[in-house]
Amino acid sequence: MDELSEKLIISLQLQDIEEVLASRKGKGKQGDLASSNDEFAFDTYRQYLRDTEQDIIDRCLARSLGEVVWADGDTPTKRAAENDPNLALRLGRKNEGDASPTSSDTGALAWGLDHTDGVTEIAMNEWQARLMLEDQTGVTPGPSRTFAERVPKKSCQICFDTFPATSTVNAPCGHIYCQSCMKEVFLNACVDEMLFPPRCCKKEIPLYTAEKVLSGEELLEFRSKSSEYSSKDRTYCCKPTCSEFIHSDRIHGDVGICPKCFTGTCVICKKERHLGDCPKDKSLDLTLDLAARSGWQRCRSCHALVEISSGCHHMTCRCKAEWCYKCGVTWKQCQCGDWDDGRLTRRAEELAMRGAPLNSNQNQTNWAHLVGRYVRNLQVNHECQHVSGWRFQAGGTQCEMCYHFLPQYIFVCRRCEILACNRCRKNRI
Repeated sequence: MDELSEKLIISLQLQDIEEVLASRKGKGKQGDLASSNDEFAFDTYRQYLRDTEQDIIDRCLARSLGEVVWADGDTPTKRAAENDPNLALRLGRKNEGDASPTSSDTGALAWGLDHTDGVTEIAMNEWQARLMLEDQTGVTPGPSRTFAERVPKKSCQICFDTFPATSTVNAPCGHIYCQSCMKEVFLNACVDEMLFPPRCCKKEIPLYTAEKVLSGEELLEFRSKSSEYSSKDRTYCCKPTCSEFIHSDRIHGDVGICPKCFTGTCVICKKERHLGDCPKDKSLDLTLDLAARSGWQRCRSCHALVEISSGCHHMTCRCKAEWCYKCGVTWKQCQCGDWDDGRLTRRAEELAMRGAPLNSNQNQTNWAHLVGRYVRNLQVNHECQHVSGWRFQAGGTQCEMCYHFLPQYIFVCRRCEILACNRCRKNRI
């Protein structure tokens, strides 16, 4: 079967799969494993067809390049001709006593080729013209570039390495990722809910963008995490050594069965299944008592405990719920104000210390003015969206979002002056 027929068959099969997947959107129960497995099977087969289609394209390209391999090949004749470009003409003229060959025949004889087509003939004529120009001018042409050198290159805007354009992925915002960095964005979202959904510059990166860089197991894991993170009232296995997420299709009544260890978990108290009313959780009571003494707050949506380090009262939980840190109610539904004055002043002092460390000789009045200026800036930008750009700052310091230490550089928001690594400013904010 020729390549054209193969491509036609594959195109029709891909069209059928797209129609099936489009018809399944919005159907099926949330968290339904059967539905997820069906989608995974369709995605896997679609990727197989795409890979096969790419193989056909590559095969055609390789055949075309093979016809002009004399330009970049490594044959002994070619290496000799690089040292003595006149060799090609001498080889072509060695049988001048015979019938005069055509220009394409001469090129084929010169390079040991026994046949030519349109592409080869054009290439041979071009090479012969260059050799004739050398005979007339005495100028030796420079070495030709290899195919790899002619392939367009792009720089990954995460790791800053350079890759062939065909090995890069474009995010919806226009930033370029290498396949490894794009894969890491999706895998990180599976272990850190604050990075879900995968995004760059606040624009969500669709799954199909990373389908070719994720393995089948990684795709299945991402779909499972997507179902978990979209659930409001989540239930996890009560065994601390397991803690597997229990999908809604495995919950019957008030008991969920762990898909990994098959332990029954009460969906109300989140403890091992039991008869009658839920028992009192002494360890939870001790934790909540510690939270009250420490000034921690609890999300009313996912019940996670949160401790504020700096910033205003506006909290955005990992479950995407927004609430007031002071009272815990939905944001802007209380009269608590936007910030705590003491916390705001401490943050202003931290920022002032970066540029002008306090010492015994420093004028206290100047220091107070400097801190006051930062306080006023934080009051204006207490809900900074980081849209005014970032300033590059050399030197090792800690990212204030993921808390990783960057040994060489950091980025500083031009408005609120928070410190962020390159990944956080693109994928976390």
